[in-house]
Amino acid sequence: MEKIEGKGVNRAIMWSNLFRVDWNDGSVLKADEQSRDIIRSAQRNLLRDEIAILQPGSVVFLTGPSYDFELKAEFEGVGFNPVDSSPTLARLVHRHLPRQSFRTYHPGYLQRSKKWYLIGQIASLIG
Repeated sequence: MEKIEGKGVNRAIMWSNLFRVDWNDGSVLKADEQSRDIIRSAQRNLLRDEIAILQPGSVVFLTGPSYDFELKAEFEGVGFNPVDSSPTLARLVHRHLPRQSFRTYHPGYLQRSKKWYLIGQIASLIG
């Protein structure tokens, strides 16, 4: 990603995994609901606390809509405002998130689906 700079403005961008573990060498999405609940409970508020401590100017979730359930669990009442007409890119709105918070797909998917341009679009939206 291109470097984003600005004087007097916090332009730091935070990226973090929603789950800090994997499930049988794969995605936590493959775990049964009870196991996901245990994992979610063990890391409750960890992401929110990281954001509060680091105070980034922007947060980018590279998860795609398949993980929206976890964002909703961590940020109760979070809003997903589409940036365009597809579910590929959304602005997230919540009191514990910076104004410039977005959710898009994982970079591997963006490359395979020829949607890598979304990274540049996010950079432009962040300014």
